[in-house]
Amino acid sequence: MKKLLLLPTILFPYLLCLCLGYGFVVKRFLTGDPVLTALSLLCLVCLIIAPVTTAVYLWISKNDDPRDLLRTALRVKLLHIPTYLAIFVLGLLMAIMLFFTFPFILFLIFLDWLTLILTAAISIPAAAKFKQNQPLLTVLTIFFQFFFCTDIIALIALNQTVKR
Repeated sequence: MKKLLLLPTILFPYLLCLCLGYGFVVKRFLTGDPVLTALSLLCLVCLIIAPVTTAVYLWISKNDDPRDLLRTALRVKLLHIPTYLAIFVLGLLMAIMLFFTFPFILFLIFLDWLTLILTAAISIPAAAKFKQNQPLLTVLTIFFQFFFCTDIIALIALNQTVKR
């Protein structure tokens, strides 16, 4: 039940993809479109609420089994893989269709990084709980939480090591 607190963190990149995809592909960011406005507001609300609900989840889960927290962090990161791919494809479409692509590509990179930071807020405390058992792997896992692809690989490696 307390994992529902992570719903804004999970939904943020999906709402972001819907907002960007709908605005770019379908409507070309026409002003006054009610669907685009609703999606944008919902995305903004998720962005504002996600750090708070994640912090509450971590506070509630502080006495739980660290392996459960690690698995939850891994699940959230794995759920975000389709959105990373969708934002990448959207960036490719923007590169093909628009003349001034550099600002849009930087914007998409920033949004991807923001999603990465939101999920790192879950995985860093989860990995830090294993510092006595696996000090080097824990430090590497925490370091890799700020880089795409390596964050998931490091969490999987730590999860497999802790399982044994």
